[in-house]
Amino acid sequence: MAEKIRKEPDLTLQVTRHEPVRVDEKGRITLQKEIRDALGTDVKLVCDASKVMRIYPAQEFDEIRAKVESRFSKDNVSAKYYLSAVYSHVRFAEIDNANRLNIPADLRKLMGIDIKDECVVIASGRDFTLMSGSAYSNFIESPVGFMASQRQDLDTLRKKAFEEEEELRRLERLLSPE
Repeated sequence: MAEKIRKEPDLTLQVTRHEPVRVDEKGRITLQKEIRDALGTDVKLVCDASKVMRIYPAQEFDEIRAKVESRFSKDNVSAKYYLSAVYSHVRFAEIDNANRLNIPADLRKLMGIDIKDECVVIASGRDFTLMSGSAYSNFIESPVGFMASQRQDLDTLRKKAFEEEEELRRLERLLSPE
């Protein structure tokens, strides 16, 4: 059996393209070499209420997540709901030597993508997104409107989490001896 070759992401690569891809019978998509080079082989797939999947180099995602989580105290219940909504559909994946990325069945279902469906990978600078063909059509009609309508619930949770964090810190200052 061939040994897997680990490839680190090239974080200097800025990729701009809308790349149509088809999901094969095993639930994989084939990425362009330029996109794989920018991502490396170990990635995190993040799918939230927007039904759009974001693809990150695994280490970069872990750093982002740690930074976000560090902004909230462990007693912030609203933050727990927000973080749960954001991270409930995160999966580790590998891009193989043939540039194929397996999309787990539960994430394909969440996004409304079936085997042999066409999807689109959007690479914009360092942001990599995968969406179904129908979501992409809506996105092309109105990119700002599409993303805004998809993010509304998440933004409400985020706002509540930050408000609660502010209140917890205010109470902590009041209760702590000087």
